[in-house]
Amino acid sequence: MASSQPPEMRHRVKVRILVILASLLAFLAIFTSWIDRQLLDTNEWVNTSGRLLEDKEISDAVAT
Repeated sequence: MASSQPPEMRHRVKVRILVILASLLAFLAIFTSWIDRQLLDTNEWVNTSGRLLEDKEISDAVAT
């Protein structure tokens, strides 16, 4: 069962797959770090939302 594709083509496919997987893992790592800092830390959530609601433009938009 030899592959009909030349070795260069198989190498390119493998490299593309690895780049896609690495990009997905990097995105997930960054996203989970943000979740840990913002959503799961109650004090940080309260501080951030409090600062946002102090902004007149944002509080007016939320009120309507």
